Amino acid sequence: MLGIDISKESIEKASKLNTFENVSFKHLAAEHLIQQRKKYDVVVCSEVIEHLDEPSIVLNELRYLLAPNGILIVTVPNGFGPRELLITKPMQWMKNRTPGVFSLVKGIKKMMGYTGETVQSDAADLTHVQFFTKKSLVKLVSKNELKLVGFKGSNFVEGVFPISLISKRSKAVQKFDCWLTDQLPDVCASGFMSAWQFK
Repeated sequence: MLGIDISKESIEKASKLNTFENVSFKHLAAEHLIQQRKKYDVVVCSEVIEHLDEPSIVLNELRYLLAPNGILIVTVPNGFGPRELLITKPMQWMKNRTPGVFSLVKGIKKMMGYTGETVQSDAADLTHVQFFTKKSLVKLVSKNELKLVGFKGSNFVEGVFPISLISKRSKAVQKFDCWLTDQLPDVCASGFMSAWQFK
């Protein structure tokens, strides 16, 4: 298995955390991987396209990495779910409009144990520029000759600060949050997980 990212920091973190012999990581863009002409049974694009101005370009490139019966897995935040509405959008607004208030809130969160890093990345800029609904995600990916074969909400509020401080330490809270997400309509999820194959 190969993991790639254009963020050098993300690749360094993944390499340090890797404990598997059959997994490697490269600081590489998808378009450069395509040039190697290798096909993959599964391609995972997790928490990436919400950071891109033109996500369709990357999705099109990933399509060329898929074997004929391969599966593309795409995960994104729900652009109008609890985490984006209660955390991401207000924090991005504060950062751009009221930097002093943003610094104060960041300081308070730091005192409460929030580091500002994510599990996926230590990259300096984690700004979201796309805010997907289920409908807009399906429309975007299906333009690339792919069909939806699976769709699920990822969680409800376990990633929303300050609940995230508890959920990071409690598997029971995480499990309950995932169960709750399954009971609610997709629109309530904090994130979307989708699987795609060639049409």
